[in-house]
Amino acid sequence: RQEDISDLATHFLGILFQAYKKGHTDEACPRIDTKAIEYLNKHNYRGNVRELKNILMRAMMFRQGSLISFEDIIEACQSEHPENTDHSKKIVNHVDLILKQLEVGEGDFWSQVHKPFKKNIITRGTVVDLIQIARNRYQANLPGLAVKLRACNLNYQTNSEELKKFTSFKNFLYKTVKISEHN
Repeated sequence: RQEDISDLATHFLGILFQAYKKGHTDEACPRIDTKAIEYLNKHNYRGNVRELKNILMRAMMFRQGSLISFEDIIEACQSEHPENTDHSKKIVNHVDLILKQLEVGEGDFWSQVHKPFKKNIITRGTVVDLIQIARNRYQANLPGLAVKLRACNLNYQTNSEELKKFTSFKNFLYKTVKISEHN
């Protein structure tokens, strides 16, 4: 319902911010400009509330500062339609942001990928893209990716806890996300 958009937007922003904050615990949750909320209220949602959440995720990722502007929302809405912008470039940027956070030690695979996927914050397609980009970037097999993506430590073969993490990583990718060797 249109009258719920503002409350839903605030709710989703809180969830997205908790999932993707960049290690700055003192950073406040971003706010949405009033003009941006008005635009979201008038937006024609072809899908369900996930469309609103996806728009907010894109706007949050590409915002400058703590305020999500009207322009951020316009750009995020346009990227819903690949013919308007280069949607694949935005996906690569999002995946690249996650990989950079992992590289500098901000979280691990479980907090940056698994948990957001389980909470429907990121899609199966995003996880598949992330694995493909990581494979190409790191030139690594599955065990190498598990270590690079911080799903487990290098000593996973000799440490039973780390072996459990590696097995969970492998099962998540092959059984839940259903990647294949060719993805």
